[in-house]
Amino acid sequence: MSTETTISNAPVPKAAAEDGSISWTAKTSANGVAYEVGVRNAAPSKAATAGDESYDVDWPVTGDNWVETKGDIHNRITYYRLKENTFSIWSWRLDISNVADGDYYFTDSDVKPDTYHIACFDTSQHYVRFNSPAPTIKKVVYKP
Repeated sequence: MSTETTISNAPVPKAAAEDGSISWTAKTSANGVAYEVGVRNAAPSKAATAGDESYDVDWPVTGDNWVETKGDIHNRITYYRLKENTFSIWSWRLDISNVADGDYYFTDSDVKPDTYHIACFDTSQHYVRFNSPAPTIKKVVYKP
């Protein structure tokens, strides 16, 4: 399901889409239809040029309890909750409270570890639902 909000009725200059000032990325909708997302080219921000940050963690299942993070990751994520996600096709749900926007990648503790991504465009609570035989989170990578 897609919803669109019109911000302005002002016309978009045709040249903006064709003069190389917009970088386009191909995507596929939930129904398998191709579309593109564009972003105006600009000098990268200081945050965008910063390196990735990797944190070794040990975040076991906490049930409904929020747990305060410890160590350096506290400057990015202050609390997390990892709980069973009942009555769903997804077995687990990881909730985070972040204080830095950016991309977060969470790696579980399975024998063949899997990684789950949350794109945080604001500082608030964010969620990811996933299936894993070993849901304990062992690594978090932050990309500003």
